[in-house]
Amino acid sequence: CARCLNTISAANNDETRHSETLPANPGLRFRLCTNLAGAIAALGFPDELGFNNFLYPNIADTRKLLLFLIDTLPKSEQPTSVDVKDISLDEKIVLALQRARQQPWLPPSWQPSQP
Repeated sequence: CARCLNTISAANNDETRHSETLPANPGLRFRLCTNLAGAIAALGFPDELGFNNFLYPNIADTRKLLLFLIDTLPKSEQPTSVDVKDISLDEKIVLALQRARQQPWLPPSWQPSQP
């Protein structure tokens, strides 16, 4: 959630950054999760949201939250045509990951056998 929120903030030219890991201290965990909940609620999340959604998650609420964050992420433009020979290795990796993200994920047992 924090990674999505950081990406959204960066796209909105907001300097606010949220930690992507929870600290060991319970008080700091509470404060961090409360700040995350407030920031996501400020984006317009329609349901009730508090620290407990992050510290004690359940499947239904987590799914709603992630779908909202994914819908709120800035849409990046896909490159129309790129000559693979003229780009660096890093750019090739990014393009390969973008293509892989467009395909639905299947559990290994559901994937077709490769000869």
